[in-house]
Amino acid sequence: MLTIVFIYGSVIFVGNTKAEGAVGVTGMPLWIIYLAPLVGFSINLIRDIQMFIKAVNGQKND
Repeated sequence: MLTIVFIYGSVIFVGNTKAEGAVGVTGMPLWIIYLAPLVGFSINLIRDIQMFIKAVNGQKND
């Protein structure tokens, strides 16, 4: 559940940063940099779903 809250907040933050058009010192758009946590939280959510399905089916955790 907490992962979903982080994903939602990250989507809002990345969207606002992209709309502002902010760039870093190197000239790289900041929204690309701030996209990394969003990707990480999304991958974590997929893993959490996998572990939940394993627990429901009674399989041993790897």
